[in-house]
Amino acid sequence: YTCKPGEFECGDGNCIPLSKKCNGLPDCVLGSDETNCNVTCHNTQFTCKNKKCIPKSFKCDGHVDCGIDDNSDETSC
Repeated sequence: YTCKPGEFECGDGNCIPLSKKCNGLPDCVLGSDETNCNVTCHNTQFTCKNKKCIPKSFKCDGHVDCGIDDNSDETSC
């Protein structure tokens, strides 16, 4: 089975829109859409452990902004 142009193939054969690859949220069952992303955030942004980019002002603001299972923006404050 192959995905259509503009889609990403998950390891289990499912396809997701390419726009969902490396968006900080695992859309594939095994999270393969969030691996090998090598995202570089802008210098005004903080790079979360999960590679999501958030405004630097969100770091250490008392709220977890990186997402579920990633509190890297609230550690080392």
